Amino acid sequence: MERRNFRAEFEKLERECADACVAIFKQYGISKLKFMGTTTKIRCDDGETPYFIDAIVLANPDAEINYCEYFDLLDDENSWWTGGYFDLDWIDLYDCINDAIDYYQKNNLPISDWAQGVGDPEVKGDEDEEDEENPASLKSLFGFIDKSGNIVIEPQFDNAWDFSDGLAKVYVGDKWGFIDKNGNIVIEPQFNEVWTFSDGLATVQVNGKQGFIDKCGNMVVDPKFDEVRGFSDGLARVKVDGKYGFIGKDGNIVIEPRYDEVWVFREGLAPVEVKGKQGFIDKGGNIVIEPLYDQVWNYSYGLATVEIDGKQGFIDKCGNMVVDPKFDEVWALSEGLSVVEVDGEYGYIDKDGKIVIEPQFDNAWDFSDGLAKVEVDGKYGFIDKGGNMVIEPQFDNACNFSDGLAKVYVGDKWGFIDQSGKIVIEPQFDEVNNFIEGRALVKLNVRS
Repeated sequence: MERRNFRAEFEKLERECADACVAIFKQYGISKLKFMGTTTKIRCDDGETPYFIDAIVLANPDAEINYCEYFDLLDDENSWWTGGYFDLDWIDLYDCINDAIDYYQKNNLPISDWAQGVGDPEVKGDEDEEDEENPASLKSLFGFIDKSGNIVIEPQFDNAWDFSDGLAKVYVGDKWGFIDKNGNIVIEPQFNEVWTFSDGLATVQVNGKQGFIDKCGNMVVDPKFDEVRGFSDGLARVKVDGKYGFIGKDGNIVIEPRYDEVWVFREGLAPVEVKGKQGFIDKGGNIVIEPLYDQVWNYSYGLATVEIDGKQGFIDKCGNMVVDPKFDEVWALSEGLSVVEVDGEYGYIDKDGKIVIEPQFDNAWDFSDGLAKVEVDGKYGFIDKGGNMVIEPQFDNACNFSDGLAKVYVGDKWGFIDQSGKIVIEPQFDEVNNFIEGRALVKLNVRS
């Protein structure tokens, strides 16, 4: 997923809430919580996100959290940060955070430890609660299902994540390793933290430093960096002495760390930030589009979204403005179309800026597998590229299609539909991820 353009209507409220929430969390040693621009997204670095989400859910089970936007944002999704993000109504956010902190205090839980990803936010004694129908206690474990809904890797892991490059990271005891699609452990759990594979390599953390392993578990780039991120287009973002650059797969510096911020390479160019403005560099480290913009996003189909004075448009790879910055939001092109916001409603434009689906939806998402999720009056359905509603808005929540299936929320459970809207895997899961490489991660309560 590209760095996303977020909802403009939250701008004023977002900043007020963000400042207040950051101040609260700093009191408890939570320093890595960040708010991404004008956004309803919360960024948590270094694996903090799962703990933050759990705290919100435990303290405020009715909070409107969009789990389909919660995933590891490194490598597989080609993002430049770790951890994850999630959607939460900003009006409820401030209260939710306060409730989460109150929850920790009332239950004598170590907030600062949770903030650093040390301990799961569980009420003491919860794991010992017994099922009323059976004295055996329940424990939440992670496994995988196939596209028929069959469990193909039994729930056995304390934590896990989606497959990428044929491997999935799993948490056993207190260490991370990797399994193959048959559930065999191919890299023994031995790392304090790992990220998903990309370009055949995965970031690992050892004694506070980060490097890379290959798919056999061999350390190919020694853990010597304070921060590295997954490879994209053969280069990986690295932080040295507070500045950002790129390394090659041999671990050598290719682009000197001299930028205030950098993002991943896409289509041969990478966004960079210099003195608060953003532009693009090539793989030789040369600035090819001067840092003139308030924000830029990665290239897709030869075009990149740029923002000037709160309005967004497209530039080409020569820096020419091909779609004037006149929209409240312009997302990166996906399957040839881009989500745009006009006066609070969402539609789609083509690469020339021509509106091909009139702004009419309460919310809209990228096209994937030929269909796009849209929101109408609080329900979710899917349209085709002609703007036709092919799956009526009927679901309480939904995610984009992936591997030909889309997960949908019905009642209080997640299941899957096909592109005709037919339910092919009955809603039965409390937590399940999208299908990636033919497998979907599920979290199930199993008897210990």
